[in-house]
Order: sequence, then C-alpha cells, then structure tokens
Amino acid sequence: MRWRDASLDQLIPKDHQVRAVWAYVESLDLSALSVEICAVEGELAVR
Repeated sequence: MRWRDASLDQLIPKDHQVRAVWAYVESLDLSALSVEICAVEGELAVR
C-alpha cells in the first residue's frame, strides 16, 4: 500500500463526468435534511 499526498480533485481528470455530478450536488440546498444535534452523555444525540 502506498499513501498519496493528493486531493480527490487532483486525482479526477478535469473533463471527467463526475465533475458535473459534483457541481450539481454542491448546488443543492440540503439544509432541510439537517437536524440539530445535541450530545449528552447517556441520552440520544439527536432531538
């Protein structure tokens, strides 16, 4: 196994189709899917 010092952006060719999917997902407003998280020892973390 060899570790690389490279970001995902550096590993994907500039003209690869996944960049269109990446751009689309980044443009989505997913804030409605997030839930306030409050961690308290011994209790459920999501309320």
